Amino acid sequence: MKEGRSSKSLAGSMRRRGWVTVLLALLPFAGICFSVPLWDRIEPRVCGLPFNFAWLIGWMVLTPICLYGVYRSSAASERAR
Repeated sequence: MKEGRSSKSLAGSMRRRGWVTVLLALLPFAGICFSVPLWDRIEPRVCGLPFNFAWLIGWMVLTPICLYGVYRSSAASERAR
């Protein structure tokens, strides 16, 4: 345990990190699966691709970024223990 931090504030910080980790992990899943009514159309086109393909490709790019955030958050939790 780090000096200067009470165990109560440390537990609250770890609990907050846990929620951040869960939200970051679920964000790509929700963005792809539960947002279908938002992107289920062909027009407009983005970089020559139908909008629905561009949406899915965008989430394919964003998913590793979110999962890196999950990794960093869980690594920080492990270091705090």
